[in-house]
Amino acid sequence: MVHMNQNKEGEGIVIECFRASDFPEKCIEYSNGRNQVLKDYGFMEDLNPDIKWHKNDYTIVALVYQKGEAVAGMRLDVNNGKVDLPVVDSLKNLLPALKDYLKLRANGKFAEGNGTWNAKKISGLNMSQILTRYLYAVALNLDVVTIFSFQARFARRIVENYGAVRVTEIGKDGWFSYPSDKYLAGIYLFEDIKVFNFKDTHYVDRIRFLANHLNCKDQKENESKEAILEYKIDERVLWVKDMY
Repeated sequence: MVHMNQNKEGEGIVIECFRASDFPEKCIEYSNGRNQVLKDYGFMEDLNPDIKWHKNDYTIVALVYQKGEAVAGMRLDVNNGKVDLPVVDSLKNLLPALKDYLKLRANGKFAEGNGTWNAKKISGLNMSQILTRYLYAVALNLDVVTIFSFQARFARRIVENYGAVRVTEIGKDGWFSYPSDKYLAGIYLFEDIKVFNFKDTHYVDRIRFLANHLNCKDQKENESKEAILEYKIDERVLWVKDMY
């Protein structure tokens, strides 16, 4: 798990990283928190909450707590050839051949980064960026090469900042009407995360550092809040490397 000590504003934050199957009660917290955020932003009527991943040994979860309350999270689903990635399941009616397409585009072991959310109360803490960096660092330790991401159009900059590009040869120039006709979402491809083809070299330094120090204390992650971060990861996350 990841622990963020109190910053100058007294905002005690803890981030825990674990396999979904090892902590079912935390998966429920994750889903409840994400559902509340979707409701707060008016999306709940268009989504069917997905809990199938709760028992998946290949789903890595990063969950953020503030004063004991789950306030943000993100998942990394590693492909195992048996359980469909969330994007495949989401688009199975619109694009039945997506599963085979992802295999063709991947450069080896691949995963999907998804389910990123944060509560309005912490919207200024850049938790989406922090979670993305940490799970990319975890992915490197699992020998993941390619990461896909299914992003809403309004949220695409999170992955674009890391060098991911939208796949345009599927859908309507890469866009899908999802979860309803009111919204657009696209599949983004990070072809080789070892290349570190990022727009900002700061991201390169952060991910390389975290990849080599999955358990550490660090003061540079959230400069605007001068937070001190203590990174800890449940050791069973790394078992996924040998389960592929």
